[in-house]
Amino acid sequence: MVFHSGGLNGFNTRIFRLVEDGHLIVLLHNTGATNLSEMCQELTKILYDRPFSLPKIPLSDTIGRIIIEKNIETAISEYHDLKENHAEKYEFNENALNTLGYQLLRIGLVEDAIKVFKLNITEYPDAFNPYDSLGEAYMIQGNGELAIKYYTKSLELNPQNINAINMLQRIQERMD
Repeated sequence: MVFHSGGLNGFNTRIFRLVEDGHLIVLLHNTGATNLSEMCQELTKILYDRPFSLPKIPLSDTIGRIIIEKNIETAISEYHDLKENHAEKYEFNENALNTLGYQLLRIGLVEDAIKVFKLNITEYPDAFNPYDSLGEAYMIQGNGELAIKYYTKSLELNPQNINAINMLQRIQERMD
């Protein structure tokens, strides 16, 4: 078996070769929220006619669709319902919510993105990245005071967070 993986800015890839048997699995994903390693394992089981599990449904697809078709409040309510009653079918993790927040930012739904990042903080209060992302959303919104608050919290949780350090420095330079 030979494999290589990589990713950049929401994209991730996995190339997996089973050299002796001549099998090649290539996975390309454009949201970064899917665990391609697990997916390769399950595809390998299919190749060798072994029992396999289907991948979990990306949370960003399901909840994102509800935000677009209905509203953020309905989507957050559905998130809680899915987590409580269907957790085995959906991919619940910090990265899934963060990905959704950035998808919303890209299409200009800043207020909804802020609510998703806040949900991510509620769900994963000890993770530094949701605070960093919320800081970025507040920067985009033009709320420097709240951006400082959340970048600072992110830095408390991870003093090595270069993005928070750089963003706080940029905010300070603008204020001077």
